[in-house]
Amino acid sequence: MILGHAEQRGRGETDEMVAKKSAAALAAGLRPVICVGENERDKDGGHFAYLKKNVKESLARVAPADASRVVIAYDPLWAIGNAEAPQPPVIREAVIFVRKTLAEMWGRDRALKTRIIYGGSVTAESAGAIAKGAGVQGLLPGRASVQPEEFCAIIKAFSR
Repeated sequence: MILGHAEQRGRGETDEMVAKKSAAALAAGLRPVICVGENERDKDGGHFAYLKKNVKESLARVAPADASRVVIAYDPLWAIGNAEAPQPPVIREAVIFVRKTLAEMWGRDRALKTRIIYGGSVTAESAGAIAKGAGVQGLLPGRASVQPEEFCAIIKAFSR
């Protein structure tokens, strides 16, 4: 179950709504994929304040004991629909920041047990580089997921 995806947030879904849905999904025995990400990226790093708030509020109802039962999808809105995904160092920086925020919320051990994946203009060309250099444990492809050849190529590239 994917919660907080950019399309839903664009339709008015808030961090509080995502938090409620996350708690309900966990209570029902589901493993939610909770999307987080900033709207835009700036050179001065101001986007990190937005990302931190987004993570904390979207996960506000997830108990620390459930940290390993959720998957966090770093899915920056500014990257969705672009021809290319961001470079792996950009993704890695955000993933480290998300994991640091999780450690503040749940403690280091639980933060390290939380799976973080990446979504945002994932292609077969970018998947391999993301797998090697972005520090993620998986991908959340969007439009490529409905194109069988592209989706299979993403899987192959990520698993090399």
